[in-house]
Amino acid sequence: MLIGMNHITFLSVRAARLLPQPGEPISPGRAAGPALLL
Repeated sequence: MLIGMNHITFLSVRAARLLPQPGEPISPGRAAGPALLL
């Protein structure tokens, strides 16, 4: 269960990093990030 929790936390943190921050320009790599996760 701990491994699953860590995995979910890792994915949420990774998703948060992929999302553009307010006032931050969206780079091609950042836009391609979500597609690479699928």
